[in-house]
Amino acid sequence: MGMARGNPVDDIRAELSEIAGLDQDSARTMPPAFYTSPEFLEIEQEHLLRRQWLCVGHTGEIPQPGDFFTAELLGEPLLVVRDQENKVRVLSNVCRHRGNLVAEGKGNTKRFMCQYHAWTYRTDGSLLRAPYMEDVKNFDLKGCALPRLACEIWNHFISSIWMPPRSHWRPGSKGCRPSSETTTTSYATFSTPAKMCGGRTGNA
Repeated sequence: MGMARGNPVDDIRAELSEIAGLDQDSARTMPPAFYTSPEFLEIEQEHLLRRQWLCVGHTGEIPQPGDFFTAELLGEPLLVVRDQENKVRVLSNVCRHRGNLVAEGKGNTKRFMCQYHAWTYRTDGSLLRAPYMEDVKNFDLKGCALPRLACEIWNHFISSIWMPPRSHWRPGSKGCRPSSETTTTSYATFSTPAKMCGGRTGNA
C-alpha cells in the first residue's frame, strides 16, 4: 500500500504505524520517504539527534594546547579545540558580531580572529577583543563568548550534545571506561547564527 499524497510527515507516520502492526510473514521495508524526506529529517534532528550525544572527533586530532579543527554537524559550524588550560572544548564556529566563521580547517593557535571585523576569541571561546566597541553603551565583553556545547570524552572519542540530556547518562558512564582527558560539562543550546552581540557601529 503506497502513501496517500498529503502532509509528508503525517504520511510517513501513518505508513510506519501500519508496518508496525504487520506480522512477521507480512513484514516489509520502510517507505522511501522515511530516508529521503527533508521534513521528516527536520523532526529527527529536533527530537532525536539534537538530544543525543554525537561523536565529533578524536583527541588524537588535537593533542597540544591550541590545536583545533572545524566541523559541521546537523548544519551547525563547530570548532573543536584544546584550550590553553588543556581542556577539550566544542564551540560554535560563528562570530557573535556578524555571524562570520571564526576559523577554518585545522591548526594550532593562541586565539581565533574573525576576518570580518577582527573580533578575537581565546581558545576557551571567551571574547578577548572587539574593535570599535569600547564606546558602545552596555556592551558586555564577557557576555559575547562563543557558545559552548557540552563535551565528554570516552576512549579518546569526543562527544557533544546540543540539548541538556534528560538523564545523567553520558559517554563513559554505566561501566564504560572514561578517558583521563579533561572535558567541559556546561550545557548550551544555539542555532546558526548565534545571537548577535553589539549594535550599530563604525563597522558594518
